Amino acid sequence: MSLFKKYILLLVVFGVNNFCSAQDFIFSQYFASQPYLNPSLTGFFDGSYRGSVNFRNQTIQAGATTRTFGASYDLGLLKEKLGGDYFGLGVNMYRDETQNLYAKNLGRLNLAFHKKLGYEIEQYLSIGTYLGLHHESLGRNFLPPPGSGNIDEIQRRSISNFDVGLGLNYYIMPSDQFSLFFGVSADHLVPMKNSFFNTDVTLDNRLNSYISSKFLANSKLSIIPSFLFSRQGNQQQINLGGLAQLNFGNFETDKSSFSIGPYFRFGNSSFDAIIAMARLDYKGFWVGLSYDYNLNDLNRASAAAGAAELSVGYIGLFEKNYKSRADCPNLKTF
Repeated sequence: MSLFKKYILLLVVFGVNNFCSAQDFIFSQYFASQPYLNPSLTGFFDGSYRGSVNFRNQTIQAGATTRTFGASYDLGLLKEKLGGDYFGLGVNMYRDETQNLYAKNLGRLNLAFHKKLGYEIEQYLSIGTYLGLHHESLGRNFLPPPGSGNIDEIQRRSISNFDVGLGLNYYIMPSDQFSLFFGVSADHLVPMKNSFFNTDVTLDNRLNSYISSKFLANSKLSIIPSFLFSRQGNQQQINLGGLAQLNFGNFETDKSSFSIGPYFRFGNSSFDAIIAMARLDYKGFWVGLSYDYNLNDLNRASAAAGAAELSVGYIGLFEKNYKSRADCPNLKTF
């Protein structure tokens, strides 16, 4: 990779002013990586256990890409034994890398408690936390962006910190045809030194808030709108949109559906991207695909190439909790 391409790549990914406090990544399919979005969503699904993997490939400049990998596994524990309350326990790992220039690795242990608030109307208040390791490193081809320092001033090529986050979520299902939930979360609550040059620089907290609902229009169609707001330092992002979920086959037993719809992403003061989403669910398995068409400066830098994202997952059942998928309302989704 030429020196010019490296500079362009670093300027787009970090920005000169943000190099020493790089922003966290956010999946466009944030609903497919719920424990990463909010630890209080750990174990909060209709089933016994859930596993998922996520992959995102973002073209930055011809021949240069950033890639994000994620893997998550969580459980709902003590269901039917605490009077409707239960715990969620999970682990998740993520890696965000830019060529041979820079990489960020996250490993987290999540714990959540879900308190049932009503019986005539199903509703839960959930609280969750995570304990993790946050590691950043410079690759062998790294060069500092112009204005941020020179290669001889780098004091270290990797940074490791313990990380802590908290989250709250409220869910209500007033009828068999409608569910609603909203929540907030905060990442990096413990100050984390985050500079390869200056040890006084710390990583900004990231705050997330969201709201989503699911409407069953009829036995064959559901509408799932959602909204996400995320802020970290002086950077903010809004994602909004929705899916039309088309149920097919024997939905009551197989939970088979195909979902499709648009999402829109807004940055600090601009319309950043249009995102096309599609997802297939069958007997607990799901496959999700999305593509971001960038509308900001990244569109020119990437020669109009966007970001492709894939999510694959499975929600399984323990027979002691569920006899079949027909027992799962399948409304705790967004």
